[in-house]
Amino acid sequence: MVMKMKELICIFFMFLVNQNCKAQKKINCQDLNINDLFSIVDTTITYKIVPMADSWNDSNAFLQFKKNGETRYLSKTDYNNDIVVVPSAYRRGKFYVDKKNKHLIINEYFKNPQGGGWIKKILVGKTDGILFFRFENSCNKSIKLVPLN
Repeated sequence: MVMKMKELICIFFMFLVNQNCKAQKKINCQDLNINDLFSIVDTTITYKIVPMADSWNDSNAFLQFKKNGETRYLSKTDYNNDIVVVPSAYRRGKFYVDKKNKHLIINEYFKNPQGGGWIKKILVGKTDGILFFRFENSCNKSIKLVPLN
């Protein structure tokens, strides 16, 4: 009888955790709806990736959108300030328009000594050529892509 009760409590707890995880994934944010991908994204320029954190406004990371739907990541070197391509084994991605919601999505893969994985970013706005993105699980702006002149 005691084992049955423990099993029921365990099953009930797992059900609650599963429901909580599903509820957290459904976020309703005011994202930018687009019909034409290339009216938003310019494949001829390089964008500087700037985090939206208050204390850190400088970044050595850059991004280029390619015509085939891939993203290329670049980084500024410390020794001569050249901008070089980051190998795709460490950082790569793709971009597309979600057909259901008409949102611009960037799926980015990264790998470093602490770990790695895929991150989904969603376009929330565009002002004066600057693109603002949020992470999939938050409505707050997380990065901005600033075009280089």
